[in-house]
Amino acid sequence: PTERTGERRVSTYADGERLTFTVVVTPLTGPGETTLGYTVVLQDVTDELARKQRLAVLNRVLRHNLRNDLTVVQGYLDEVRYRTDDPELEAMLGTAADETASLLALGEKARDIERTMDRDVSVEPVAVHELLDAVLAGFDADRVALPVPDDIQMETDPALLRTALSNLLANAPAPGTGQLRV
Repeated sequence: PTERTGERRVSTYADGERLTFTVVVTPLTGPGETTLGYTVVLQDVTDELARKQRLAVLNRVLRHNLRNDLTVVQGYLDEVRYRTDDPELEAMLGTAADETASLLALGEKARDIERTMDRDVSVEPVAVHELLDAVLAGFDADRVALPVPDDIQMETDPALLRTALSNLLANAPAPGTGQLRV
């Protein structure tokens, strides 16, 4: 392929509005692989990009507001737990505090996944055993047994594989329950 072929994105202005297109250029070949010309396909992605941008802003605002509000709730729950002597009430408040902490952690997980997905993917050889050992360091070693041969390698993006393995382990069934732990 020459510089003329491939896919790229271009923007232009029409009637004062910015429009963005994905442009795909493909050579037309004839006998003997001679280039006879090119096909050019333009796809208007203006609305799609605007929608993605709105969703990204909404996602950030929602996570920020939830984090702030849940932190306030967590503070009040801790204060009320500290002030009560009723064991039943303490247990209920403890459950509410645990659920609040889980929601805060879920927001952080969503942020981490968004950061991982928004970056450029770089495929490279990854020693699976070493990456898995690094991921397992953050988990209860007695609860997890994932034997992987030392010489296994994958051509993948290490950050994406790390995120996938971390989420898999975080959501693995708790021992003896058969249910996903959230």
